[in-house]
Amino acid sequence: MVFSTKGIVLHRFKYSDAKTIVKIYTEEFGMQSYLIYGASSKKAKQILSILQPLFLVDLQVYHNEKKELQKIKDISNSYPFKTIPFDIYKNSIALFLSEFLMKVLNERDGDNKDLFSFLFKAVKTFDTENENFVNFHIIVLFMITELLGISPNNNFSEGKNIFDLTAGKFITGIPIHKNYLNVKQSEVFYKLFSYNLDNFQELKINNSERRVLLDTLTKFYTIHLGKPGNLQTLKVLQEIF
Repeated sequence: MVFSTKGIVLHRFKYSDAKTIVKIYTEEFGMQSYLIYGASSKKAKQILSILQPLFLVDLQVYHNEKKELQKIKDISNSYPFKTIPFDIYKNSIALFLSEFLMKVLNERDGDNKDLFSFLFKAVKTFDTENENFVNFHIIVLFMITELLGISPNNNFSEGKNIFDLTAGKFITGIPIHKNYLNVKQSEVFYKLFSYNLDNFQELKINNSERRVLLDTLTKFYTIHLGKPGNLQTLKVLQEIF
């Protein structure tokens, strides 16, 4: 049976000389793996040209819940990018977000329509922002904690100024484990509660603070979801920003 769905392309890799597997986060089925045949054919090359990190696509797919690899009947570009593939800095962020989302999201997230809608909108926003986009990925990772049910508690105060990653909240004093931020780092982390897709451009942090926030969010996800774990694109991103 053929189904129509929107999707966000996250990753692709060569399965054999004639086959390619593509990871796409879909609106209807969550994270799915699709098998592309005849990688060297003209039609396959046209398909692969839009199967790039964070590309937004419209899909017609054959879906069988009993199979791990699904098939694509037809695919088209839902939103032609204006900047992301052509800007080295934006492309680096796109590669990081693609890897992060690929490791964090799963098939069950097909029931989370709010999450898909947010990410679809976020990618469009990222593509249209021409200047202050260096913190975009940080705001996205922070915002989707709520949509995944692991959002940190917004309880920062003068007395509770240490962020405990394990507890997911600000606490008084240093915990007995190592998963916490010091006071200065906690103050920077607290800033994230004030930003969203409409004003992320206004977040003012330096490179050192940006690295701390990215490390913190990655660790926070790993503690509460058991993933993403090691990210190949993280080091590259931190070298650029």
